[in-house]
Formats: sequence, C-alpha cells, structure tokens
Amino acid sequence: AGRVDGKATQGAANALLAKVYLEQGDYGQARDKANTLISDPTYSLLADFADNFNTEFGSESIYEIQFTVNNANSLAFWYFPTTQDGRLGFSPTEELYNLYGPTDTRRDASIRIDGTTRYCFKDSTISTGTDNVILARLAEMYLIRAEANARLGAADATVLADINTIRARAGATPVSASGQAALLDAVLAERRLELAFEGMRFFDLRRF
Repeated sequence: AGRVDGKATQGAANALLAKVYLEQGDYGQARDKANTLISDPTYSLLADFADNFNTEFGSESIYEIQFTVNNANSLAFWYFPTTQDGRLGFSPTEELYNLYGPTDTRRDASIRIDGTTRYCFKDSTISTGTDNVILARLAEMYLIRAEANARLGAADATVLADINTIRARAGATPVSASGQAALLDAVLAERRLELAFEGMRFFDLRRF
C-alpha cells in the first residue's frame, strides 16, 4: 500500500479511482477516495510547487511514468521554442499567463518567456528527455475533494479550505466564494492554474 517508486500501488489505484468517480458523477466516492489519499501520511504537498517537476517521485507524487535517455519523453521538445532546440508545437496563451496573481509561484514554474515567446516549462529536460510524467499528485486530490464537496452541497468553508490549501502552497492570495455555482467556478479556475499542461483541461471543460 505504501510508496514503491516506479510501481503502481494502492495509492495510485485510489487516485485513479477518485478521478474516474469524478468523471462519472459519483461525487461521494470521488470525495472519499481523494480523502483517503489526503489522509495517507505516505503523501504530502511539497513546499515548493516547482519541485513537482524537477524532482522524481517527490512526496506529492502518487503515480508517475518513468522516462530515461533510452526511453525518452519528447514533451519538452514540443514545448520549447526553436531558439532552445524545440519545436514549439504548443504555446501557453497570454490569457493563462495573466491569470496567475503577482505572488503566485506557479506562473514562473509553469510558463517561461523567451523574447516574446511563451512556452511550457513543466517538462524541461529537452536534451535527454528524462522528465517523468505525473499522472496523479496530491494537489489534484485536494481539488477533487473540493469539487465533489461543492457538488454535494457541503459548506462553503469546507470547499474553500481545500482550494486555499493549494493556493497557500503557491504563495497565492486566498479566494472566497459563496454558493454552489461560485464554488464550482473557483474549483475550475484553480484546476486551470494548478494543473496547467498536465492533461486535465479538456476533461474539466467537458465535465463542467
């Protein structure tokens, strides 16, 4: 049940179940599975958001795919500009860049600028392609629990506590909201900032 780097564990199974239950609209189960991970001492939020992407198997990582020089990850190649030997197949929008508040450390950890070109920096080892890809991390479990609780009609403070736990780690100012619609808007906005370029946005927009 504990951490085994490079292997799927019970924690990985519970995290994937939380994600699946959320997509299926089984919010009680999604909340409970997310809570299982949040309560598990095996996992903890990293103090520095950026460390999720420059440290393999950090305390926040629940399940990640390993890559090596001989089995490389090409995401950085597609993210980086041609001036840095990349292809720039995907570029962050100015809108997304500007959504991060002035104290939010996630902006510079997620997006860099080369001249006037914005590019994703969550995968950065372009020369070797050895960036692991995180499929589930603890921060998302907080946001799954927040969304599930909001959809289940939990108290505003309960939902906001999880959102603001994630914002506090990033040095962002707390958010406030009242009522289910506003709380769900806050969750969706937070997922966009926290999980940018991690493959969640399409599913989030479809679910909402």
